Amino acid sequence: MDAVFVRLRRVQRFGGVMQNSRPNWITGFLLAVAVIFAACKQEQQVPAPAATAPPGTEGDAGVPSALEAQRTDIPDEVSIAVMETNDVHGFILPYRALSYVDPLRRKPDSYIVEVGGAEWLLGYIEILREKFPGRVVLVDNGDMFQGTMLSNQFEGAPVIAAMNRIGYNAAVLGNHDLDFGADGPEAPEKDPFGAIKARAQEATFPVLAANVIDRKTGEMIGWDNFAPYKLVDAGGIKVAIIGATTLETPRVTQKSVGENLDFLPLAATIEKHADQARRDGAQVIVAAVHAGGFCEEFRDPDDLSTCDPAQELFQMAQALKKGTVDLIMGGHTHAFVAHHVNGFTLLESGAQGVAFGLAEIRFSRRLNKVTAVKILGPVPICSAHFKGEGACGFLDHVPGKETEPTTFIGREVKPVRFLDGLLTADQKRVMAESQKELGVRAAANLDRLLGKDNPVGLLATRAMLDKYPQAQIALLNESSIRAPIVAGALTAADVFHVFPFDSGIGFVRLSGAKLLDLVRLGTSGAHGMLVQRGLKVVVDLEKDECIADDWNKDGTKEPWERDLLVSVTLEDGSPIDPAKEYMVVTSDYFSGGGSDFNQVLKTLPPGSVSSPAAQTTLRDVLLEWLSSHPVMLGGPEDVYSRLKEGFAVQVRNPEHMPGSACPRAAAAGDNAESR
Repeated sequence: MDAVFVRLRRVQRFGGVMQNSRPNWITGFLLAVAVIFAACKQEQQVPAPAATAPPGTEGDAGVPSALEAQRTDIPDEVSIAVMETNDVHGFILPYRALSYVDPLRRKPDSYIVEVGGAEWLLGYIEILREKFPGRVVLVDNGDMFQGTMLSNQFEGAPVIAAMNRIGYNAAVLGNHDLDFGADGPEAPEKDPFGAIKARAQEATFPVLAANVIDRKTGEMIGWDNFAPYKLVDAGGIKVAIIGATTLETPRVTQKSVGENLDFLPLAATIEKHADQARRDGAQVIVAAVHAGGFCEEFRDPDDLSTCDPAQELFQMAQALKKGTVDLIMGGHTHAFVAHHVNGFTLLESGAQGVAFGLAEIRFSRRLNKVTAVKILGPVPICSAHFKGEGACGFLDHVPGKETEPTTFIGREVKPVRFLDGLLTADQKRVMAESQKELGVRAAANLDRLLGKDNPVGLLATRAMLDKYPQAQIALLNESSIRAPIVAGALTAADVFHVFPFDSGIGFVRLSGAKLLDLVRLGTSGAHGMLVQRGLKVVVDLEKDECIADDWNKDGTKEPWERDLLVSVTLEDGSPIDPAKEYMVVTSDYFSGGGSDFNQVLKTLPPGSVSSPAAQTTLRDVLLEWLSSHPVMLGGPEDVYSRLKEGFAVQVRNPEHMPGSACPRAAAAGDNAESR
């Protein structure tokens, strides 16, 4: 059960959950729908130069000859529906989510809604295919697998099978698509990319990775069924889909990724392959990247005042030459984007299968060019609408319990049932196990409200300190906690959604001075807000707007160098002794230096980082603790998901977006390439 986090990155950073880089996930999906469908079905007229056919190919490859352009029996204008999903993270089954009445989650008023699911998604797609026969282009923008019990247990195989059945045209390689390592758990010394290679070979569509370079060859990875772009025929018009992956990838996935792969700048890569695709006959160019953006408001796709220009998707759009592509689709930040930036239309549609992005591209055969791009989504994937609301989420009030059928483009949406015949017996067994109740209940929703402590984080860090009493402090990056706990009986799937990654336990022995450095980095906002027990931390989101200190003296000021820390003491209020040694228990992702924590950890003496003799996962630590503590979570006797008094992390000015008031930040977004 996961929360529909309302309000994108601001809340995701400091009032919700994040991934490694990677804000978790969805906020405002019905804000996007209600506002975009009501007010933002706006066309962007495209003044880009007409695509030209390669010499001698007029009339071939979907490019109309002069004679065809004059024919009256062929419509001049062709409408193409381009549909995208991103950051599905294995969520091919419907699930219950929390939707908040207050977008900033300043108060807990919320309601539960069922969203997502591959069978419901296909119901929407079939309606779209009827409206645009032969003219629907379907792309996933990466992070297809990692995140659910069913997907992880089989290293993404059920997700690929579902995507094949749905009929995707292409998918982009996401950073978490590299998480599984070798193909199968029995031989970790094998090819560290064996699992993703196996999934790509099973796919009926190519995996796009134009900027992913094999360090041994200096060329794009040459794995089977990987390509820089894909040409798709849409009603006789040739559409090129160019795929590329965030430059953050080496910092937010397995260590082997950075050791073996390089990632080229996004804009330059897209421009290079757009030129080649046009030489191959492409008339429409779509850039599909696993890199994201962030905007708070959607009332006007041309209003960028609530958008963060430093986000990678926006930086790429600003760096691209005008007319390079006709549409840009993103992912990775688990946010919603439906905006025009630098003459380009940008789409991103949250995460975990809660919605899909949709745009209509109009192409003139006579002019041989795109004439307009219309934003039609994000569109939520609902199994039902609340009666009289015409929606399944993001309402300004708690709706009634009664529901009515979901509709899309004037048609009732019905799920297309195919998973029962698609999944293997073992996969069905795991799916059933994931729904088993654990014998533990939550009396209330455990989720982080704006500026408040993360109750799931407090629960998890309590479990860690109870299991490893040799540590005085437990630290987690917010990205490791991927979901709240929703009121009701807990299932194995619920705990898996909290900790979907197979992160183990790590220990860090360090001085008080280095501990302060680690807390400063963890509260910088670059990768969410630090989750911890054992300390009292105060941060101010309005502090250090323009990043005063080039901490590592490399000539650039990066988000992890922002100093938002106001004060930090031990939990009892006593000061941290800079010369004293402390023991921290954390995840092996954290202790391994992920999400920029290596900037501090690499300065520690050899032997400072270790692992327990009997390794286990964060998920199993929490499961073990829950089985031995029959407390009603969120109830009056629950002192585990909240502190008896005081706070763990106090956030001042919680509604402020760090850096948004810095003039240099806005200027940097105008020309900068993706980090």
